[in-house]
Amino acid sequence: MPSYKKHLLFSLLISLLVASPFLPNVFYLALAVVGASIVDLDHPVRNRNLLLLASSGLVLATVLFIIKMPLILGLTLILMALIFFVSSHRGLMHSIAGVIIISVLLALFTSSAFLLLVNFSVAIGPSLAIILVILGLIILNKQIVPFYVVVVLLGIFLIPSYYFNPYYVFFAFLIGSMSHIALDMFTGRGVKLFSPFSEKKFGKKTVFILTVVWVMGIVWFYW
Repeated sequence: MPSYKKHLLFSLLISLLVASPFLPNVFYLALAVVGASIVDLDHPVRNRNLLLLASSGLVLATVLFIIKMPLILGLTLILMALIFFVSSHRGLMHSIAGVIIISVLLALFTSSAFLLLVNFSVAIGPSLAIILVILGLIILNKQIVPFYVVVVLLGIFLIPSYYFNPYYVFFAFLIGSMSHIALDMFTGRGVKLFSPFSEKKFGKKTVFILTVVWVMGIVWFYW
């Protein structure tokens, strides 16, 4: 397996480890996995996903325009594609500011998609499953998608007591994205954590601090 794919797979596993103490079910854990994967759309090897993200947004916006529905779903995907297209690898999208921006946009897309599906009288479980499959198809590496789809569908339909919380949605994307950045800090190149305001790179020592914060968060959450 090429080193980049190993790195990507490990980042997804780390996101599950970091997110699982805080997120209540498979739906939000799957969002954390998507958050961990989307960070690297600024890498040249992910151009396929970037093109798929933009084209999906264009098609979706066109369909919504035809049926006279709000265009926010399609426009959000197009905007995310543009942001990653102009970003250099390990630049803005590997910073705190970039992670917040992309988490907000992902949460906006997810919440808008959920409201649209509910508006068409789709039940909560199927709505969540549809959203997860769409996000997986356009964002995850194609080799991971089949396993991801099977797991999320089983998780959604075997555990039917689900609810939708937009704050949990944002937090899931945020913690998934941040777990990927924490993994990147272990590499020799480090991460420009406060880009575009500072070019200083942060490495392993910062990961130790983040780990302490994570442990304190778990203690607080279950206190």
